[in-house]
Amino acid sequence: MAIILHTSLTLINKGTGTAIFGDEYSVELYDKDMLQDDLLGKSSPDQHGNVLISFDLDKIKSIDSPAEKHPDLYFKVLKNNNVIFQSNVVTDLNINSEGDFNFTTGKQINLGTYLIESAE
Repeated sequence: MAIILHTSLTLINKGTGTAIFGDEYSVELYDKDMLQDDLLGKSSPDQHGNVLISFDLDKIKSIDSPAEKHPDLYFKVLKNNNVIFQSNVVTDLNINSEGDFNFTTGKQINLGTYLIESAE
């Protein structure tokens, strides 16, 4: 049975405190690996700067990490397909102890709120 992880984060303009959103913005979520990082999903922020990316936890297993159980997550914020921010890597994220679970949405993890410079 597939385990879906719902990751969320919020993007705020540094200096103005306003939400980052619009068609020109997107966020890509990655699992850091030794050879090639795995793209887990891509989404755009809503009008409040909230981003939700859901993926099957099996996507963290690849040729260079076949036995991986805990992802090393990071994300990139893009504006017009150009990277304007890259987060630090959250290493060995133990979804069972650090995430939340409910019977409606499944496993969830909030990566936090980020102030992004030069977003406007």
